[in-house]
Amino acid sequence: MEISNKSQPTVEDTVLVDFRSSVTDTDLNRFIADTLQPTEEFNREMQKTVGQICDFLREHMKPNKIVKGGSLGKGTAIRGKSDIDLVLILNEVRNAEDLEEKLPAIKEEIVKKLRRNSTQLSIVHESISGDQSRFSVKFSAEGSHDNIDVDLLPTFHFEDLKRLYSTMKTDKDHDAYYSAALVEQQVEFVKSYPANVKSLIRLVKHWRKKMVVPYEAKRKLPNSYVMELITIHLWEKHVGNDGTFNTLKAFHSVMEELKNWKSLKIIWTKNYPRCEVPDDIRTKSGPLLMDPANPMNNLGSTFVWDEIEDAAKKVLGSRMMSGVS
Repeated sequence: MEISNKSQPTVEDTVLVDFRSSVTDTDLNRFIADTLQPTEEFNREMQKTVGQICDFLREHMKPNKIVKGGSLGKGTAIRGKSDIDLVLILNEVRNAEDLEEKLPAIKEEIVKKLRRNSTQLSIVHESISGDQSRFSVKFSAEGSHDNIDVDLLPTFHFEDLKRLYSTMKTDKDHDAYYSAALVEQQVEFVKSYPANVKSLIRLVKHWRKKMVVPYEAKRKLPNSYVMELITIHLWEKHVGNDGTFNTLKAFHSVMEELKNWKSLKIIWTKNYPRCEVPDDIRTKSGPLLMDPANPMNNLGSTFVWDEIEDAAKKVLGSRMMSGVS
C-alpha cells in the first residue's frame, strides 16, 4: 500500500527523504533520480579519470587486464561519492602464495611510477601511499569539485574458476590474497541486475550512510557490498513478472530483512553450486550470506550487525513505513 503525503512537492521542489517522515513511492523514486543517481557530468569525470589511470597502468605495468571494481564498476555509485577501485591482474603473479611474496615489491614499483608521473595524471603527490593497506596502493586524483580517491589492487591471473575454488579449499594460509582475484566475479554479479534494482541499492546505501552510526570506533559494520547483496536477494524474492516493484514496499522489505539479520540464509549458485560451500560454513549457526563470487566467504559472520538492526527498527517504526507491508 502506498502512503499519501498531504504536502505533495511540486515538480520544481527537491524531494527530501529523512527515513522518518511520510513519503510516497513516487517521491521516493524522484529522490533517487534527483539526488542519488550520478549525473552525466559526474560519470564523464569518473570515466576520464579511470581512462587516464588505466592507460598509464597498461603502459607502465603491462597487466593482463584491469577490472573496474567497487560501486562504480557495478553501476551502483551514488552521486558525489568519488572513489575508484581498480584491480590490476598481473601475468607474472602465478597464484595467491606468489602474490603474498611479490606484493610488497609490486606496490613499491607502482608507488614510484605514480610519483614520477603525478603531475601528468593530476594526482595529489603527497596522497600516494603503499602503506595504508596491506593489499593496495592508495592515492587521490584531482577532480573538478573534490578529489577522487583511488585504490589499486594488484592480483594474480587465473584461467579456471572451478579449479581456483578447489585450490582455495585447501589453501587456508592465503585466504585474504584471493579477494582481489575474485572482484571481477563480484562486479559481474551485481552489474547483471536491472537499473531499478541498482536504484533501490542506492537508496539502501544512502540509508546506511545517513542512519547507521557505529556504537564505537573500529566496529566492522556491514559494508556496501552486503547492502547490495541483501537488496538483490529481496528483489529476487518479491519482484513481479514484469520486473517492476514498488520502491517503498521494496525498501520496507530490505529493512525487515536487516532487522532479522540473524535469520539470513542466502546462497547464490551462479558461480558455484551449494555443495562447494564447506559444511562447517553452511551448517554453522548464525547468519549465512555467501559471497556469490567466493564459496569460502560467509559475509554474514564477517561483520557486527547491532547498529544495522537498530537503524532498521527505527525506520520500520517511523511514519515513513506507516501502513506499508
